[in-house]
Amino acid sequence: MAGHFDFTERLLRFGEVELIERPTPDEAELLPTFRLLEAAFIDHARSVAGPLLAFEPEIAMNISLWMARACWLYLAPEIEMKPNHELAWPTTPKPTIATHLNIDLILRFGVMLHRRTRINRQDDPLVKDLETMFRQWPLTGVLSDVEAEPTTNLDFGGHRGLQILYAERLLEHDRPKWRPKNGRTREVVEQVFQERGREFSEG
Repeated sequence: MAGHFDFTERLLRFGEVELIERPTPDEAELLPTFRLLEAAFIDHARSVAGPLLAFEPEIAMNISLWMARACWLYLAPEIEMKPNHELAWPTTPKPTIATHLNIDLILRFGVMLHRRTRINRQDDPLVKDLETMFRQWPLTGVLSDVEAEPTTNLDFGGHRGLQILYAERLLEHDRPKWRPKNGRTREVVEQVFQERGREFSEG
């Protein structure tokens, strides 16, 4: 049986997945997986400017489980996936500022999965599910090739570090509909573009 801890560790350490069956969470793995996610998040959070963001264990575990299902569905396309069921994002507490970065810890690895699925099986429901997540969590979605605009406000709770991270990512993956229209994030994006010698004009 493929373990969820092993899946998560390999993903975080090497950015890769190796599965022969769907990774199944085991009760004995919960604490080690939480500790693994927490340690990885602390390192991730330290790379972001501004107030240190808190680890949210339930969110981190949910997104790691979600990603495991997504990867398995890519590797096992013969399994019928019910729309908005198999990969539905679970009900979670109201998102906080820190939720954006907790989601990003794992969801960022879904960018390549999305590209591969779209190239190889563009009609696969997995493509739409990944795009829905990227649009809902734009801190990560800005890394993707999704053209449709984010469905979540780009304010990031006013956290300057997240705004800077978004701006730096947008610089490398610029798309008109992902440019903030106004607000503090817009100002940060303009500043980052200017500092890197890139013109920020209306697209």
